[in-house]
Amino acid sequence: MKNNIKILLVSMKYHNPPFNGTSLRDYNIFKNLSQEYRIELLTFGDHIYTSGQIDVKKEIGECFDSVEIIPMNTIRRIKLNTKLSRIYNLMKPYQMTMGDGSFSDVMANEIQKKANSARYDIIYFSCLSSYMHHAGTECMIPSVVDVQDSPAVLMKSYYQMEKNIIKRFRALLNYLWARNYEKVHLSKIENMILVTENDAAAVRKRCPKSDIFVVSQGVDTDYYMTKNKKQVDGRLVFTGVMDYTPNHQAMIYFIKEVWPILRRQNPQVTLSVVGRNPSADLKALAAKADGIEITGYVEDVRPYVDEAVVYVCPLLSGAGIKNKILEAWAMSKPIVATSISCEGLDAKDGDNILVADNARMFAQKVTMILSDGNTRAKLVKRGRKHVEDSFSWRSKAKMIENIMCDIIRKKEKYSKYIN
Repeated sequence: MKNNIKILLVSMKYHNPPFNGTSLRDYNIFKNLSQEYRIELLTFGDHIYTSGQIDVKKEIGECFDSVEIIPMNTIRRIKLNTKLSRIYNLMKPYQMTMGDGSFSDVMANEIQKKANSARYDIIYFSCLSSYMHHAGTECMIPSVVDVQDSPAVLMKSYYQMEKNIIKRFRALLNYLWARNYEKVHLSKIENMILVTENDAAAVRKRCPKSDIFVVSQGVDTDYYMTKNKKQVDGRLVFTGVMDYTPNHQAMIYFIKEVWPILRRQNPQVTLSVVGRNPSADLKALAAKADGIEITGYVEDVRPYVDEAVVYVCPLLSGAGIKNKILEAWAMSKPIVATSISCEGLDAKDGDNILVADNARMFAQKVTMILSDGNTRAKLVKRGRKHVEDSFSWRSKAKMIENIMCDIIRKKEKYSKYIN
């Protein structure tokens, strides 16, 4: 393999500092790649990035040789104007969502122009949305798509937890759409990356000809480290983007089902729900309960986690690996979580985490941590060691390097064969 491997990274929106799953993953993987990798970034950006008001390369990150920003206002909505078009999209999906999608011709043209230039050894699409701007296009440069989560696994989890008949039927349609979407679109991707073996196994069933790799999420164990701030007695914490459906559902469930039991057992217990865009329904529900704070957006979640005694993660749906648990482990917090929250983490009930899948058991295990210092100390020690041993971003970047090298070698071997 030659030195100075050139990568075109295509991202929907690159954040520095990062604040959600995809941007966290992009930022930490590419920051930790070996120096022989030369990376050019192509991404969308707001007016402040395209107007020359700031030094884009300095603002976004020094790990890139160049940064090119496509204006956000080039993204157009793709309307499904008729019921017939929506039904057709359910059976034979032609975009990323059952509802209205989006697309930028400027981004698609720029990707194609760069691909035709033959300057790159590989194109790395950081998510499905970025890949959709290149899907179906002939290209001699090998590529890999960091799909991360199976859409079908995610939609199936929504369907399985929904109790309302009408909402359950809609969730079923979403699940059927996602299965068909994977068959129609993901099956055309030659190389893709998922974050858990469960997601990968689901996608392999519908994409048997694709090469599928598994690279889990990581965590920055230096950034997410306790500052030994004095803890608030009885304080619990949950963090996440609150307009993301699994996070919203988790807190609605926790406040309705777990909180009343927990408060009867521990009248002093309090909860901080930390994250941007909480819904009006969630804020109204929390206002009726004693001891719950809904913070909304905060610059830094770490002080809120640091002052808590217990991290709670009562997710009922979702796919992939939950960054929030990695971060809580790294910050030396004992965790109580549902089984679905632990997927892909090698979490061991009673060793590095406590698992509870019903409201009464969840409340009991939170109470156990609050009242038992030995249990608390064991969970803290083993959780921190687990992320240090298994979830460093450098190790994940090395896995990505190996995958890209394998893909490039395979393409080179095939090109020699056909020539």
